[in-house]
Amino acid sequence: MRGFLVALLSCSLLLSACNRADYAEEPVLRTFLERYFSTWSAQDMEGYGACFDPAARITFVDQSGHGSSQGLTDFLHG
Repeated sequence: MRGFLVALLSCSLLLSACNRADYAEEPVLRTFLERYFSTWSAQDMEGYGACFDPAARITFVDQSGHGSSQGLTDFLHG
């Protein structure tokens, strides 16, 4: 219980310290996220793939907690 309260207090302090001035990169992040989701929705795999580092690995975790991963090329063509 004590650990939970410490975590809750830490989160509260972190959130209260944030303000809009801390988000100077927001336009860049917003543009990236819009591209990420729009290319996925349009099934534009070339555009979607450009959102990732070429060495990225995509990890899948099933309901039992077991994971498997694929390289970016295999994921995009799968």
